[in-house]
Amino acid sequence: MSDALDDALAEIKAGKARPFYLVHGEEFLARRAAETIAEALVPKGKADLNWVQVDGAAGAGEVARQLDTVPMFRGTKIVFVDGADILLEKRDTARELARAKELWAQPSRRKDAARRLLSLVAPAGWTWRELDPESPESPPKTRWKKETGLDPAGEDREFFSAVAKFAKEMDLKPPREEAELLRRSVTAGPPKGNHLLLLCDEFDEKHALVRVIQERGLVLKRGVERSGRGRGVESIDIGDLAAELLGPHGKKLSAGAAGVLKDRLGTAMRQMAQELEKLALYAGDRATIEQRDVELLVAPLREEEFWELGNALGEGDGGRAMRLVDDELSRGKPAFMIAAGMTGAVRRMTLDAARYDKLGLMGGREAAFEDYQRSILPRYAELATGDRMPAPWAAWMNYRRARRHGTRKLLRALALCAETDVALKSGADGRVALARVVFALCGAHA
Repeated sequence: MSDALDDALAEIKAGKARPFYLVHGEEFLARRAAETIAEALVPKGKADLNWVQVDGAAGAGEVARQLDTVPMFRGTKIVFVDGADILLEKRDTARELARAKELWAQPSRRKDAARRLLSLVAPAGWTWRELDPESPESPPKTRWKKETGLDPAGEDREFFSAVAKFAKEMDLKPPREEAELLRRSVTAGPPKGNHLLLLCDEFDEKHALVRVIQERGLVLKRGVERSGRGRGVESIDIGDLAAELLGPHGKKLSAGAAGVLKDRLGTAMRQMAQELEKLALYAGDRATIEQRDVELLVAPLREEEFWELGNALGEGDGGRAMRLVDDELSRGKPAFMIAAGMTGAVRRMTLDAARYDKLGLMGGREAAFEDYQRSILPRYAELATGDRMPAPWAAWMNYRRARRHGTRKLLRALALCAETDVALKSGADGRVALARVVFALCGAHA
């Protein structure tokens, strides 16, 4: 358990709990820390009445109402906001739209779906009136695309219309008005004994609510700890998590067991926790979990190598790419699975190269990150409609990799990937076949 979390729990125990807590980071670790803080604030015996769980999609207005309402019985009350997207000014449009559709399919969650969709059009100053493509007040299609990133003429047209009618019937307020309600509530401070706990993956540091929480509350980040240099699995530190989960069982993890566990699971912390619990039970009366226990019980799960291999190919680092290939082969991964991962990476680079070629950006001076984010990324996004957009920095790195190889080279490599698949299924030597793809992209550096 981190020192910051220990300090927070010590404050609560000493009667000095903060009014606001914001926990973010790796999904499993952040959730575990948030729930630990919540349980310290509200004992389990009072949780049914004084613990209010709010989905982030419910909107800032609902959070404000719950925070300003005193508990039914005297004592501490916590408003736990799960997935606090109210702290995000900019959102992933495709992901938010998909989530809104999922919620809309559940009759009991339609209000949450409507709020989520309204939040996508709110930055443009729109309400349910503009959201309905059938309404005379709906803006032209060109404004939809430019101001919201949504397409009113596509397959979502009926969905937008249905949500707009629902929002009108429910008299749902624009997200900006609700955000102002919560801002005032947080700034004024909640009733004595009420606490707000926000759990999220990410947030905007300049958000007005975040600034108040930083001043009067606690912002706690929980991520995968790493020791020493490097970013490979060997640098992952699972010592705290293992001690936290194995301690109550009177167990500890040997160095060999920890190494194999990290190698097989990587940064999948939820799976890591489940496997540690399983290993503790399997060890029986033994105090130490050994390497052979992990090798017997824990199946390889890690997909990190596929991403590392794709990055190595993109950067033209043949030596690293072959080391990763050899590592996967030595662990028994079939060559055709490794080839599939390589093909996916080459296909993505080829598609990027074709798009940048269409924009006339594969030649000339390479754009710096700031220039790329300002002037190139919006144009790329228009060509990538329907794809899940990477973060700006990741998109810039992909842009540089596409330029490094060029469209023709990537097309030849993609054709070779298809040949490699056929060769492997015909009994070709796995390492030799994979090495051909690496050499095609990385040349003498392989």
